[in-house]
Amino acid sequence: MEVAANPFDNDIASGPRPIPESVALNDNILDELILKFETRKDSSTVRQQLRAQLVLSSEPGYGKSHLIGRLFGKLSQRATLVYLTPFVNSSTYWKTILRKTVQELKYNDNLDSKVESYTQLEAFAHGILVNLIESGINSGKIRTTTKKAILDFLHNKNILEFRAAKKMLTFVQKNIGGLEKIFINELKRKGIVLNVISESSWFRVLFTYAYLSVNNNITDACLAWLNGEGIDAEEAKQIGIRKSDIPSNDISSGEINELSKERILDLCMLATFYRPFVFCFDQTENYLVDKGLIDALGSVIQVLVDGCYNQMTVITANRQPWGIIKGHLQVAYQDRIETLQLKGINRQQASELIELRFTVTGSNDPEKKNFIGDGTWLAEMFQQASEIGIRSFIQACKERFGKVPPITIEALYIKSIEKRKSQPKSLVFDENILNWLVYNAARGIPGLTIGKFNGNNNYFTVQWKLNGWYIYFGFEDGSNVSRWQAITKSAQRLYQDNRNTKVVLFRTHELSPIPGRGWIKSAPIIEAAKRQCLHILQLQPPNKDPMIIELYAAYDLYSEAVSEDIPFTPEQVLNDAFVRKVLQRFWDIIIAPIVPITPIKVVQPTPSQPAPSHDDLEAEIRRIVEDERFMHIDDLIKKLSTPVSRETCLQICQRIPQIRVTDHPQMVLIQWQ
Repeated sequence: MEVAANPFDNDIASGPRPIPESVALNDNILDELILKFETRKDSSTVRQQLRAQLVLSSEPGYGKSHLIGRLFGKLSQRATLVYLTPFVNSSTYWKTILRKTVQELKYNDNLDSKVESYTQLEAFAHGILVNLIESGINSGKIRTTTKKAILDFLHNKNILEFRAAKKMLTFVQKNIGGLEKIFINELKRKGIVLNVISESSWFRVLFTYAYLSVNNNITDACLAWLNGEGIDAEEAKQIGIRKSDIPSNDISSGEINELSKERILDLCMLATFYRPFVFCFDQTENYLVDKGLIDALGSVIQVLVDGCYNQMTVITANRQPWGIIKGHLQVAYQDRIETLQLKGINRQQASELIELRFTVTGSNDPEKKNFIGDGTWLAEMFQQASEIGIRSFIQACKERFGKVPPITIEALYIKSIEKRKSQPKSLVFDENILNWLVYNAARGIPGLTIGKFNGNNNYFTVQWKLNGWYIYFGFEDGSNVSRWQAITKSAQRLYQDNRNTKVVLFRTHELSPIPGRGWIKSAPIIEAAKRQCLHILQLQPPNKDPMIIELYAAYDLYSEAVSEDIPFTPEQVLNDAFVRKVLQRFWDIIIAPIVPITPIKVVQPTPSQPAPSHDDLEAEIRRIVEDERFMHIDDLIKKLSTPVSRETCLQICQRIPQIRVTDHPQMVLIQWQ
């Protein structure tokens, strides 16, 4: 007999896309946030500060993330929406915020659409340029004999339809010079001052990104410029970026941080011509690990409130950790925050939620009637308090519906993996997660000392000391040749000072490989460094190797523990055998020397020791790998009862369907799946 699905299985909303079905809880808070947002639409004429909106929960499980999800849904295609998890470096926090903002802008413009169409960034660029075209036509600065037809087209067509209309693209290209002048004049008329030296650089980047996206190299250069990275002079010339606005490749971390802040400020200023931004800072409990992060968060809030009129900042927090954070915030920062207090679910809403969950899961009426009973249990739940946390209520419902298996870290981790798999756009370079892996999660490695590193230009920010070795970590997602030349030289200098040195930089699958194509002069130098001291750890696409999914899911689980969304502490998550083995794969690769591992000497069987049959060997390998889950092939060979060659062991592993073989530059890893 098939067991009915529990309608109350989904009880945590982690992030705003997507959210589980629920009732209209805290509608008054949602309405107030939307009302505050509406004041941003006309902020180009009446520039008034809007204090950051702190959505405060009495305790975990009151629906903070769910409320943000509902807010994002309501403001889809009305605001440019940015969801921000905590940054981890108090010296480059604006850089992290900018990178995350640009990544967020590549989400679908329409949250309700299940089909990939155009992104928020494409809509942003197109919306600004359409505004300028309309302004030029209405003022007579752009002359046309088909004014009404063009204006109707602009009002009714999205960017994809605009690109497909060759006549319209030709019209825009012919008037590009005039549009640029209108852009600059409109900035002056509205009193907007951008941080670039030449305002036309911003205009050209937006125009190129919106309408010339068929050229991937140029599009990538636009994104690099938006991220504050240096770009090739020839590409800058093609786009139209003025030489004075090309970022230097060899600037300090402080200069990068300042440039990133300027990009955010400019984006908010440009929102005058389109939609306001909504920045949401979630999982604020994570800022408690470092007082420097708390001060940086306060500084960000002050800058956004004081200098960005075309945005609304939303912060979520639980009362107890926020009380600690607030105690470390300067008074000036506190004054820029307004608190909205969440409420729990009441009995009426509880009844509505039960009805909704049964409807959504398609459960039959007998199941629902049996669950509800005479309603006594529901009344008893609200005898002590008129409101309770929604997560506590859903958990009680889950237990009432049927026997709930014990909650284990492994089960929660598998759930986190499935969630990450369902959000492929989240499986991209994330400095916060990669930094967490080597700075926080690795602290259980025996004999390891971890510290922050402040070398020249801050290419590398974390340092490991282990068994006489020094390992430095950098987090670079750019692909600029000059910057990578500088990174390589810095790595080589560290190596020359101490030969027991290695530098590790992470690259995720969506980033171009290093060295890049066409790096004729620098490629041999970088490749030589990679054989000596520069380890570029390239994570494969998730469909080829699940390492990135496993890592990001582990971080999600850790964050939920920090936020008290699961009944385990962060230490329990990290010390769990299952999670520890997942992370161990990364640490083993990192610790391994750059020089190739010496092949294991093949031991020929003696006459008194006949070679095992392949069937027996395959069965033994299956048993060992299934038990260990993750291991080096060399460790597998050591565990075999009879010595075999590396090649034979590898061949057998490759023909066992449940075993994944991953060939890294420094080692071969075996995984049971």
